[in-house]
Amino acid sequence: MGQAIFPATTNVSSIVSQPPTNASSVVLDGQLTISGSYTQTVTLNGNGTYLYAGGNSLVFTISGSTYNIPANTLTAINAPSGSASVTIAATNVLYTTATTWASGTIPTGQYTAGTFGVVSGTGTFVVVPYNSNTGLYSFNGLTWNTASMSHLSNWSSVATVSGLFVAVASGSTNITAYSTNGITWVGATITNSYNWSGVAAGNIGNTSYFVAVAGNTSSTAAYSTNGGQSWSNFSSTNTPGLSSIAYGLISTTPYFLAVPIASNTGYYSTNGTSWSTNTLPVSQNWNSIAFGVVSGTGTFVAVGASSTAAYSTNGTSWTSATLPSNINWASVTFGAGGFMAIGGQNATSNVTAFSTNGITWTLGNNTATSQYWNALVYGNGTFAAVGSSSTNTATTSYNYLTGFPPLGVNFGIYSGPLQSY
Repeated sequence: MGQAIFPATTNVSSIVSQPPTNASSVVLDGQLTISGSYTQTVTLNGNGTYLYAGGNSLVFTISGSTYNIPANTLTAINAPSGSASVTIAATNVLYTTATTWASGTIPTGQYTAGTFGVVSGTGTFVVVPYNSNTGLYSFNGLTWNTASMSHLSNWSSVATVSGLFVAVASGSTNITAYSTNGITWVGATITNSYNWSGVAAGNIGNTSYFVAVAGNTSSTAAYSTNGGQSWSNFSSTNTPGLSSIAYGLISTTPYFLAVPIASNTGYYSTNGTSWSTNTLPVSQNWNSIAFGVVSGTGTFVAVGASSTAAYSTNGTSWTSATLPSNINWASVTFGAGGFMAIGGQNATSNVTAFSTNGITWTLGNNTATSQYWNALVYGNGTFAAVGSSSTNTATTSYNYLTGFPPLGVNFGIYSGPLQSY
């Protein structure tokens, strides 16, 4: 299903600390709160630089040079003076063989897509339903509550940025919905009655964009800059059917990438209003796309109806990767420092796979139950999988994988005389 999970960081809580001993000033400090990475341009004074990682280890990339800083460590480095692009990325351990899936109970329904966002400092899982007006939300990925959607519809995708949530629906409809908390939803209309299959969200400059794609044979895309209250068509609309879309930052450039249905022609946008094309490794149903930062590198990953996956580290071209099982992969997401994929598109499955770089994949532990898994969401140290028992069949079960280090990782860059201590 089309969804954008774990987008690039859109806000970072400020620490506003005093410089450590022997440092002269604060260059940049804060806390990773939404995503595993943050990119910013800073000015260094050339008198030595201190890097700090708190709670979890971090990778600092400064003007192309990489520094691995262990947790709860302040490290002195030599860095050039002047303006520098800095990316700070968490390096949590993704998966161990001791990590097992468990089954939990949710309100009865068929669930198609999900996302995780932060609202007023509270991490919130949001899941949308099929052929229903009853969605779900959770603050921990373990205990779930119902939320009333604006309409009864085949909700297909949901995305979040800056505390705002937007959902789109399939089935030749122009119904959309928006929410400021993921719980209370307001109805809206999109530009055309299409089979809307995916929506992603992210910032371009100081503006938050939601971009939606449709699965029609000759479809369109639409964007909103006011939190989903109103929509405009993309300037170029002659695209194939698109299934899923994600947002991420490559260096400091924002990208929306969309993957196709029964095609190898993908699309990307750096302005949120028009497309350029790229080519995926094979022609197939590409079911899901996600973005994450691994070892300081922004990476898009796409999975689909075979063992062939794809990754992109520049937003404009794709490279083939191989999944460990030749099944119909339903969803991929990024969290806890790596990518997790799950089977179950149009067939019951208990197969998962994980990758620490988006390139090399390993079979994960089986899910606790076999289902049609439509969505995989990560937040606050927990992966949650939702779907249906079978085609058009409601379920009361979901699966979760927990115990990963959650976000809330302090970081710091400080100027001062170069001195190890």
